[in-house]
Amino acid sequence: MRAGVVPEDYPESVAQDYPDCLEIVRNKVLPERTRHKEDGSFALRYPLYLKWWIYAEKRPALYAAVRGMDRILLTSLINNHLGFVFAPVTWVFAHKLCVFPLDQIEDWAVLQSSIHYCWAWNYSSTNLALLNYSPSDCFETFPFPQKKASLIQVAETYYEYRRQLMLRRQEGLTKTYNRFHNVEEKSTDIVELRGLHSELDKAVVAAYGWTDIDLCHGFHQTKQGPRFTISESVRHTILDRLLAVNHQHHEEEVSAGLHEKKSKSALRKRTSKDKVNKNVAQAGFY
Repeated sequence: MRAGVVPEDYPESVAQDYPDCLEIVRNKVLPERTRHKEDGSFALRYPLYLKWWIYAEKRPALYAAVRGMDRILLTSLINNHLGFVFAPVTWVFAHKLCVFPLDQIEDWAVLQSSIHYCWAWNYSSTNLALLNYSPSDCFETFPFPQKKASLIQVAETYYEYRRQLMLRRQEGLTKTYNRFHNVEEKSTDIVELRGLHSELDKAVVAAYGWTDIDLCHGFHQTKQGPRFTISESVRHTILDRLLAVNHQHHEEEVSAGLHEKKSKSALRKRTSKDKVNKNVAQAGFY
């Protein structure tokens, strides 16, 4: 029998149906939710001190944006290797995750590529030696290629291979990419993953129409230490071209009346260290 105010014939699951879990919440959440200020009033807003077992932040905008999707794209805001992964939309997401309302494998391909990796490290800040991924600085400004359909096959092959590799090794993204970037790691499956990543990068570059670029994949020294990636000179070329595409997209949107056009001097004042302007939004993030 359900105790309290829940009708016995209520058809849906309620917290009391999971007594062990509810006891954990009672011990760890209830004291915080019902604490008082010095004047005797509740410290937390209504109705959190009454409905202490529910989530405090429901993020309605996030779930409205992903309504109708089965999966969405995630990355950790603080990370070393910038790994992206799909997750079921029904999950509850921690505040240290960047959640993208994107469910297409070709979008994953672009974000997982070395092309976006270079852009992110160049325009985001760092937290000690880790990347502090800033969606406003390196996602909203990132110019996606127009022809993404060509990425589907190579992306699906890479994603599934990586998934199976992690399941087989029982390792997550961080440990997998630690191996990936370790010059001493010569395991057959990691070598194959590097090959698939190289093919992905080539496909992404081709999607931009940059068929003249030799990416020169290999172990190269970077500010983050040795990485299996594209060469330094190629990184500079890629960044220059991405910036040009960003500006082109912005000008097209200004011409279409989507933005109030600002002078170059105003843009320069608004962006530190010559960062790109923040007017090209490819999708929402939360």
